[in-house]
Amino acid sequence: NEDRGPVIEALVARTLRLVESSQQMIRIVGLSATLPNYVDVALFLRVNPQTGLYHFGAEYRPVPLKQTFLGVTKRLEKPREGAKPKEGRPAKAVSQQTQMLELAFDKALAALRRGKQVMVFVHARNETLRTARGLLELAKARQAEELFAPKPDHPRYALAQREVARCRNG
Repeated sequence: NEDRGPVIEALVARTLRLVESSQQMIRIVGLSATLPNYVDVALFLRVNPQTGLYHFGAEYRPVPLKQTFLGVTKRLEKPREGAKPKEGRPAKAVSQQTQMLELAFDKALAALRRGKQVMVFVHARNETLRTARGLLELAKARQAEELFAPKPDHPRYALAQREVARCRNG
């Protein structure tokens, strides 16, 4: 992404320069939960794909992962939920970001109602909190908040609370 990409590129460039100047090998380990272009990344890191690249695909997961990709290509012209359109005025445009949030909410809600777990990925770290708050607002507005709320009787609830308290993004 635009924030971490240049930082990673600079770290790799400096590490490779250090390897060349010191003539000592340094191991770079790259991990990602969802990296479709792992071969491109390996080549960027100067890894030989035949001998130094390890890819753990879906067959290694204890629980199958279902991925759904959603995309919005243009602004949607529709009145906001609960809003009454004024006579002679066009419907207000809904931003792509709002459309994506609503689509993600609808998909998550459907899965939660089927008793499934849901993980929503965003494009950048700074979108995480904004997306979580947006999903919570939609859940409240649509009377589905209980499906999104954590279960206090879950065995790892206290651990999750401690981790959230330590989070610096709050």
